[in-house]
Amino acid sequence: MHSPVHLHFIAALFAVFFIRKLSAQCPLAVSTGNDTTFCAPGTQVQLNGSIIGDFLGFAWSPATGLSDQNSLAPVTTVNQTTTYTLSATALDPQNLIANGGFEAGNTGFTSGYTNVACDITPEGMYAVLPQAYPCHPFWETCGDHTTSNGLMMLVNGIGTPGTEVWCQTIAIIPNTQYAFSCWAMSEELNNQAELQFYINGALIGPVFTPIDTCVWQQFYALWDAGNASTAEICIINQNLQPSGNDFALDDLFFGEICTVSDSLTVEVVELVALVEPPETMPCSGSEIVLDAAGSSVGIFVSYQWTTTDGNILSGENTLGSCIINVPGTYTLTVSNLQNGCTASASTMVAVSMDTMTITASGDTICQGEAAILVATGATGNYNWYDAPTGGNPLFTGNPFTPVPPLTTTYWVEAASNTPPPTPLALDFDGSNDRVNCGDPPGNFFDLTGDATLEACVKKTGNLPPLGSATGYAIIGKDVSAGNNFPKWFFALQNGGLAFHINGPGYANGYWAYSGSFAQPADNEWYHVAVVKTGNQYSFYFNGNFVGQDVIPQPVVNVAAPLLLGYAEPCCRHRGVLDDIRIWNLARTEAQIQSTLNQCLNGNEPGLIAWYPLDDPAGSLIASDLSLFDHHGTLTNMDPATDWVGGCPVICDNECPLERVAALVTVFPPDTTFLYSTTCNPASAGVFTQALANEGGCDSLVIETVELLPSYSSTFFETTCDPALAGTSTEVFVAFNGCDSIVSTTLTLVDTDSTFLFFSTCDPSLAGVFTQVLPTTEGCDSVVVQTIALLPSVTSEIFGTTCDPDSVGSTTQVFPAPNGCDSIVITTLTLVEADSTFLFSSTCDPSLAGIFTQTLTNALGCDSLVITTVQWAGSNQTVISLTTCDSTEVGTFTQQLTNQHGCDSIVSTIISFEGFSVSVEITPPCPDEDNGAITVLVQGGSEPYLFSLNNGAFQNTNEFNELPAGIYTITVMDANGCEQSAEAHLNVLPTLLLTVFPGDTTITLGGSILLGMEANFLFDNLLWETTPNSGLSCFICPNPIASPQQTQTYTVTAFSPSGCMAKATMTIIVEQSQDVFVPNVFSPNDDGINDKFTVYGDPKKLLNIKQLLIFDRWGEMVFVGENLPPNDPRFGWDGSFRGKVMNPDVFVWWTEIAFENGTISFLKGGVMLVR
Repeated sequence: MHSPVHLHFIAALFAVFFIRKLSAQCPLAVSTGNDTTFCAPGTQVQLNGSIIGDFLGFAWSPATGLSDQNSLAPVTTVNQTTTYTLSATALDPQNLIANGGFEAGNTGFTSGYTNVACDITPEGMYAVLPQAYPCHPFWETCGDHTTSNGLMMLVNGIGTPGTEVWCQTIAIIPNTQYAFSCWAMSEELNNQAELQFYINGALIGPVFTPIDTCVWQQFYALWDAGNASTAEICIINQNLQPSGNDFALDDLFFGEICTVSDSLTVEVVELVALVEPPETMPCSGSEIVLDAAGSSVGIFVSYQWTTTDGNILSGENTLGSCIINVPGTYTLTVSNLQNGCTASASTMVAVSMDTMTITASGDTICQGEAAILVATGATGNYNWYDAPTGGNPLFTGNPFTPVPPLTTTYWVEAASNTPPPTPLALDFDGSNDRVNCGDPPGNFFDLTGDATLEACVKKTGNLPPLGSATGYAIIGKDVSAGNNFPKWFFALQNGGLAFHINGPGYANGYWAYSGSFAQPADNEWYHVAVVKTGNQYSFYFNGNFVGQDVIPQPVVNVAAPLLLGYAEPCCRHRGVLDDIRIWNLARTEAQIQSTLNQCLNGNEPGLIAWYPLDDPAGSLIASDLSLFDHHGTLTNMDPATDWVGGCPVICDNECPLERVAALVTVFPPDTTFLYSTTCNPASAGVFTQALANEGGCDSLVIETVELLPSYSSTFFETTCDPALAGTSTEVFVAFNGCDSIVSTTLTLVDTDSTFLFFSTCDPSLAGVFTQVLPTTEGCDSVVVQTIALLPSVTSEIFGTTCDPDSVGSTTQVFPAPNGCDSIVITTLTLVEADSTFLFSSTCDPSLAGIFTQTLTNALGCDSLVITTVQWAGSNQTVISLTTCDSTEVGTFTQQLTNQHGCDSIVSTIISFEGFSVSVEITPPCPDEDNGAITVLVQGGSEPYLFSLNNGAFQNTNEFNELPAGIYTITVMDANGCEQSAEAHLNVLPTLLLTVFPGDTTITLGGSILLGMEANFLFDNLLWETTPNSGLSCFICPNPIASPQQTQTYTVTAFSPSGCMAKATMTIIVEQSQDVFVPNVFSPNDDGINDKFTVYGDPKKLLNIKQLLIFDRWGEMVFVGENLPPNDPRFGWDGSFRGKVMNPDVFVWWTEIAFENGTISFLKGGVMLVR
């Protein structure tokens, strides 16, 4: 059999590749490496592709910008996230031509030539042979192409035009590219054959002429199937000269050109850290919010505000809620936690107002004096207080001269003398004049959420009555004059306030009214406010709550500009308006009061518009001093006359100053009293000294010195020492430090002596002894004792004894006549006794024992005779045996005589020893001989042997690979005993396994849940299919299949007994999803292609589960969930956070649910144009 040919191609043939699905047999492995990420555009990247296997060619896509398109490692500069795909082509090794190497002989093809077994000398003949000789004696003897000893087709050319040499029809896949190859050689050096190759009647390749004999040459051509499903391949010899024109064919090959691709994505993460232009705060300590709304956002994006010289109160990890209160430099660092990219931006925050600095000197005084405190640094008056905040005002002016009784701290603050600017306002005549503030995108001014509206107003005439359906509009939005149009506005009424909304289906709309309050006089300024919380409206007059009302319907979006002083004709404003403020939150009464008639900074949280109306007289612009700059335009107004004096709003141009402390240290006059003692009468008395303390005030020291008394004592004693007799005097120091005199008189006492006489028998006690004792007066008394020694007597006696306990010397002491001891010593020597031992035996148990006789020897001591008589009675032996035969069981006794002549009894006990046999079976699976028997033995003697159906015994207790049937098991133990048992192996029930949903069809990119049902319990299962099957799990009962091409899945389930069952289903993948996603849209409100969404066949598409849109930096600008297909009303309008997006290319990703239960995930790009 010939192996698949190895084709050698020239590169020019593969400049263009036909890209198709990866064939399971394509002998290539293509790798582009791992995806990579760079943190900045413009990075130079080297691609590193690799191809394992014999490939025909390769190509990178996209190729734009690559340094070398013919290199596996080109270099490119990446400015945006790009996916690069490396595709390589190879020849599928499966040969679709049957018997292309002719090893099966003359079969599998047709020919217009005549087949012969051997003689191919006539023209028009062919034969399938290993060589030409001897079938054609004049041809070269050459071997076949592959092995030189296989078969080939030898052809003797004919001169008939169009005669088919070889033809075969093959089933093919439409729209697939194939390669055809044929090896040929000439059998004649002259007049070689001219071969041409046809597929479906069309010529492929040029005329092919094999030139040399015994040299095989290859013909190769590519062919595109188009719509054809079969390919008829034919070879025709165009040489019509019969002489020569002989050739051989071998190793015809026809196979698919397959493509293997791999992709990597080079992600360019362009993080943006954008901080708005340098902020200012009115004063150090004022709270402002830093704005970085233009920075990158996303689920993996984090933020960190830092400063070295400022102070962050809160929001250091937020994008738009970082609150600070100290000027300085603040830096925002934006980080992508997924890839480690960072970006940063800084802003300098300065104080916008002038700052005064004041100082105050302290003072040190004596009690009762006046302190002089001086403050400096301010331009206005100084106010002195007794506390750092609040407290009692003490004095206005400079210096301050208090007289504190004790050390005291005072505080001083300064007031600015800078006059406030002259405020302005706008006067509306109620005709058609107004201020148009525009309609920013994103429903910016639509009060669909909580809100607060404030204004300073001055009426100039009668107002509509409270509770009527009219009023003087302060601010609002109105599509068109009249009812039933979307609108809202805040209005004045006589002694009250009102808020009005309208919308489709609202009839004449709804009104909310405040409680009544005293209407100010004409030309008197007052402050009004309304706070919207849900559907509840609370009204405030000069900062005080004056009632609330509820409107049952919500405020609808109003596609109209925000207007100051204007609404429908009934409600145009007549009067003067000033300091209009709009908040997107519900302010409290305390918050309203805190800024009442006070200038704002413009960056307060929640402030979305602030119209102070203090623009220069004659201006046509009403400036918005909030962060959003939605400036208004005066319409139908005269800028020369309509700018009038404004509401007295206080706008400091100097920062408020904190109070400064001044310490007054008070030193009161003091007196110190000291006390001491003395033994010297001249030093006793009261002494006074006048000094000055550290504050220079008087300080008196009064010292009292007390005289202490002295002490004398006299003592009388006796002494035995003549030298000590007499009187002596000593002087001591008393406890108080004075002298203490002690006098002592000693009288002499005489000494005495006593003599005593005694005797003793103890030499150690004899002698003369002297003892000195004290008398009653403490003097010596001498006692002299004389002790004389008396003589003693000692005797010794010697003897013998038979008693070992009496052996030894004993001493006896007797009294002598003089009273001393008389000692007698007796010594006894042992005379030993003798013993004789005798031994004998007896059959009479009563005569057995040990017998002793005591005799007297010549010395009179005992002589013992000990006789031991041992019983040599009958022997009794017990022998225990076992038997498998119950007739042999019993006890058997024999009586014999031992060597002593006594009885010897032998008892044999034979007991029955049986054992039991049981079996454990494993039934065979249906249609399989895989049953098993395990034998269990209880009792008997090991080892055991086992036999099946009276066969040979074996030493293992298992019998495997058994068909169903009844089996006899025999067990033999070590004693040769046998026991049998019977085992029944029954076939298990047929295992049924069903896979669902069965054969089905899904669209490309879709997924479907697979499942299975069985009539048996299973503990393992396995889904099997070809690689790249798209299964979520191969061992789960319900995996999700997401095949990219038609795929057959087989599931095998294994029962606990080891049996298995299989089921198969096929998922047909339709390449068309009937889904259309535009690649361009124009949100310009012309009613054509204004919104971007997903379109498709409504009979197949169920809904759009998710539609996500990202800008070029990866920031999500739109998210939609569970959208209906084909309905642009729910699509993206090209805006983000209320702002219109600039023209650009955006990336979209969508998850689509189809009616057949499949899910598809699609992505792509869309261009926004305007």
